[in-house]
Amino acid sequence: MQFLYFSKPTNKGTIHTLNMLINSANDEERAAIWIYTFAREVLEHNADGNIKKYAHQLCDASSGFLSQRYYLWHHAMRKLIPEIFINYNVYMKTEFSTIDAVIELARINAALILHEYVPILYSSLKKGGKEPHYSVRRD
Repeated sequence: MQFLYFSKPTNKGTIHTLNMLINSANDEERAAIWIYTFAREVLEHNADGNIKKYAHQLCDASSGFLSQRYYLWHHAMRKLIPEIFINYNVYMKTEFSTIDAVIELARINAALILHEYVPILYSSLKKGGKEPHYSVRRD
C-alpha cells in the first residue's frame, strides 16, 4: 500500500485509461474519457488562471457520466495519460472565455497521444503460465 500512496506516479492510471478506451462502447464514452483525463492532468499540474474553473467543470461532468459505466480511476493513479502535449504556458497564459476552447485542447492532446504512442502488452509470465485474457478492439 505504501508503494501506491507514497511512490512517484506510475503508469497504472494510464493503463486503466487505455482499458477504458478499449472497452468503450461509442464515441461519446471515448470523448468523456479523453476530456476527463486531460482536465484532471491540467488540475494535477497546479493550474491557475481561468482554465482551472473549466477543468473542474469538465471533471465533474465527465466523471458523473463515466461513473455510470466504468470503475473510475483510483485516487492514487496520478498519471492518467502519457503526457500533455499542450505547452504549460499556452493554457496558463490564455484567458479562456468558453469551455469549448478547453474541450478543443483536450481533443488536440488526445489526437497527439494517439499519434505518438502505441500500446504494447508485455507479460513477464514464465513459459506455460496462465495468461490473462486481453482483447484490443479497433474501430
